[in-house]
Amino acid sequence: MPSVVSTEHGCCTRLAKILELLEDYFFIFTVFWLKIDKIFGDWFDSNEGTSAGTRLGPLLFIMYIHDVPKCIAPKFADDLVSVAVEKDVESVKEQLQYAVRRLIDWSKENDMVLNASKTKVMLFGNTNAKINIIVDGAVIEQVKSYKYLGVILDAALHFGTQVDYVVGKTKRALAKVLSLIDGRRGVPVQIGVNLYKALVRPHMEYAIPVWASISDKDVSKMEEVQCQSLKRILGAKVHSSTAAVEVISGVYPVRIRKRELWCREYIRIVCLAEDHPLV
Repeated sequence: MPSVVSTEHGCCTRLAKILELLEDYFFIFTVFWLKIDKIFGDWFDSNEGTSAGTRLGPLLFIMYIHDVPKCIAPKFADDLVSVAVEKDVESVKEQLQYAVRRLIDWSKENDMVLNASKTKVMLFGNTNAKINIIVDGAVIEQVKSYKYLGVILDAALHFGTQVDYVVGKTKRALAKVLSLIDGRRGVPVQIGVNLYKALVRPHMEYAIPVWASISDKDVSKMEEVQCQSLKRILGAKVHSSTAAVEVISGVYPVRIRKRELWCREYIRIVCLAEDHPLV
C-alpha cells in the first residue's frame, strides 16, 4: 500500500515517520487465521481492522462510534443503550423504534451490522405490558431483567437478583483465598484480611452506589457473607460475635461501608460541572 503521508504537504518529518510506522503496523503486519474446532487454517493478510490486544484498538473503536445518533445514550465502548421515559407504553415504543431506525441508518453508513439476537428491550415500572421493537424485520426479545455493565437490573429496580449474584461471586472468590489458609496455619492472618479486602470484598462493592437502595433483608445476606469470610480467615469459632470479628480484622460493617461508598459517589456527582448529564 502506498504511503499516505508526505512532508511535502506540510507535515513535519517526525509526525510523518510516526504516521508511516502506524500505517505499516496496521496494514503491513496485520495477518489472521481461522480455527474451526481443532483445525487451523492458513494465514491471510488483512487490510482492514487492527490487531487484537493493541492499545490503539479500543481508542480507534471509540473514535469510530463517536458520532452515533444522540438518541443512543448512554454508551460505553460497544454497549449502546437507548432510554425512553414517557407517560404511556405506546409513546415509549415510538421513541425506542425511532432510536433503532436512526441506529440502523448509522450502522449502514459505517458498514456495521446490528446483532438483533443480542439486543434486548426492557420496561421498568409496575407494568406487564408487551412492547415490540423491530430490527431488520426481527422482533427484539423483551426481558424482565438484564445485566448491564456487571449490574443486574430488574423491572422494579429492587436489585434482589443483583445481591444474589454478588453473594455468589463473593463466595467463589472467598473459596480461592481460603485455599491458601489451612485453619490457623497457612498465610498470616493480616495477609488473609488484606486478601479479603483486595480480592473478595470488591465483588460486594462493585457499583454499589447504583444499587444501594436494597432492602434490609438483602443487606443481611451481604453481612452474613462478610462475617463468615472473616471468621474463616481469623480462625474464629462459629459463635463468635460479628462485631468483635470486624473490629479485630479492621473491616467496616457492610452497612457502614455501603453508606460511605454511596456518600463518596454523591459528593463526586455534586462536584461535576453543571452541564454534566448526571447533575
